[in-house]
Amino acid sequence: MSEDFFPIFINLNGKKCLVVGGGNIAFRKIKTLSKYGAIIDVVSREIKIEAINELAQNVYLREFRQGDLEEYFFVVAATDSPEVNEKIYREADSKNILVNNITSSNKCNTRFTAVLEREEFVVAVSGKGKNPKLAVKIRDKIGDFL
Repeated sequence: MSEDFFPIFINLNGKKCLVVGGGNIAFRKIKTLSKYGAIIDVVSREIKIEAINELAQNVYLREFRQGDLEEYFFVVAATDSPEVNEKIYREADSKNILVNNITSSNKCNTRFTAVLEREEFVVAVSGKGKNPKLAVKIRDKIGDFL
């Protein structure tokens, strides 16, 4: 099986998305998803960033449970536990749900990218889940070039 990911742009407007986690990385993912019109629910034992409550449609203060994924188009596993994130990935992938796992570059079926938007185009750069900081540098250099 290939570890290469097919680059694609997806319309998330009005799509139900679940973010599992309530820390800094979860907050960054939630901000990104909300920018693109996703309807976001959050499951987390605790919310460390208060703004999560403002961006999410629903916040469930509890552990992730099997079966939580049933109604979602896209899921982000953003806990501080690689084991929990892998469990989320396995369940989502088995149900053909798009899933990003913040603690693994290969136990996911989607990746976030460094995005450059202009009025007439969008450029996305992937660090292949291994080097997001380099992806941001490349995106910025492309921006400088344009």
